[in-house]
Amino acid sequence: MEEQNYGKIQQYVQALKALQRSVERSLHEGIYEGTGRMAVKGYQGIQRKVAELLPDDFYITDTLSLETSDDLKEEHMLSQVQLAASQMIIYLDGVLREHRGTMNVSSADFADLKSLG
Repeated sequence: MEEQNYGKIQQYVQALKALQRSVERSLHEGIYEGTGRMAVKGYQGIQRKVAELLPDDFYITDTLSLETSDDLKEEHMLSQVQLAASQMIIYLDGVLREHRGTMNVSSADFADLKSLG
């Protein structure tokens, strides 16, 4: 993964966390009337951007897509966003952790090579 993509994914994880917290608060407090479509739009925008960075990742491109219809209640929309955002955060945290691990290994390998001379 390119460093530029790594930084963008970190930004999207932060946006997802903010969205998830807002949705969770709305659901918990019962203040969600008129917010479902906005939350769906926000999530779909982030999901689309992450899919552009990881186009071959079926989990991002297919599995984490929302199932929407015009007759969904606000609460159901928010519940879907809550679940999908939570799953994407967990998944992307793992992707970022894996990338950091490979970066640390390559840096350590290079340091070992420098000591050979």
